[in-house]
Amino acid sequence: MNNTFTGASTGATYIWKQWSCTCGVASSSSTTLTTPSMYLNYTNIVSSPENGKGAFTAEFDELFQLTLSFKDPTGNSLGPPNSITLTSGSSSLTLTSYSGLLVPAKSWTVSDVTWQGVPGLQVASQGVDLTTGPVTKAIQIKAYSATVKVVDAGNNPVAGVTITVTLLNS
Repeated sequence: MNNTFTGASTGATYIWKQWSCTCGVASSSSTTLTTPSMYLNYTNIVSSPENGKGAFTAEFDELFQLTLSFKDPTGNSLGPPNSITLTSGSSSLTLTSYSGLLVPAKSWTVSDVTWQGVPGLQVASQGVDLTTGPVTKAIQIKAYSATVKVVDAGNNPVAGVTITVTLLNS
């Protein structure tokens, strides 16, 4: 049996999870299912689990492709952060690469962004909805890209300069 396959209509990737049964046979993550002797039609969905009968189900996790880019609060592009954490219920994913990832098909919230070693730089209420298909999304970060060039009176670069910056509210 294949452990993964791609859904033609949705673009989802499905990865093997487990066998399950309403018949009293324990779930198994093996792709091979060992069943007790079958004297009844276990695939008959009309059979009641109370009578020890029921359907066997092959369960797969559904994943969609996610690609993220990053912007500062004014909409200018930024390079990628050190990491970004997505949460969905009790599930949590910490990402350190951001292109073409296969992520479980859930509605995720950005719960943390670490930029240049500083955590907590996410902008509140940013969601990533992977419930219906692949997503390409720009995530806003509380960070700005700044470049300082020190020049002399003739507009020539000056080497070996130390610059001290004090930011408001810091």
